[in-house]
Amino acid sequence: AIQFDMRSEDDNGISDPDFLKKLEKFSNWARKHELVTNVQSITDVFKRLNRDLNGGNEDFYKIPDDRELAAQYLLLYELSLPFGLDLNNQIDINKSSTQIIVTIEDLTTNEIRQWISEAENFLQNEVGISAVAAGPTVMFSYIAERNIQGMLWGTFYAVIIISGLILVALKDV
Repeated sequence: AIQFDMRSEDDNGISDPDFLKKLEKFSNWARKHELVTNVQSITDVFKRLNRDLNGGNEDFYKIPDDRELAAQYLLLYELSLPFGLDLNNQIDINKSSTQIIVTIEDLTTNEIRQWISEAENFLQNEVGISAVAAGPTVMFSYIAERNIQGMLWGTFYAVIIISGLILVALKDV
């Protein structure tokens, strides 16, 4: 899973319909990508609540247009969670940022880094949010790249040093 930290400009910014529409734009882009198996976003909660609190009318399966209504939906959702559960795994404490979790298929490290780059470019250029990918998948894809580079350079230097030692020991090319 790849996590994207989506920050709004102000406290309680995740209730801003414009910010939620940006999140939805990225979520929809990610869902349409052939490598993505699942996208978890707070916008889905807002859309479900909007639909369900309007009699289940599918015309209301959208992000609320009013910031205060969205904030009330978020409060209602938080209050409806069972004891001990909260939204701290999705939303920060002052409600200024949230995360979108994208699950992708098993890929090579190069393919993962390429997809991350594509997603970050989409966020920057099309959505207008500067977000960076995080999570164990991202971390290990970059660690694997550095390990491979380190092993290749280490092998190269070892061959040079060993060849030099053999040359000195045998005193003949």
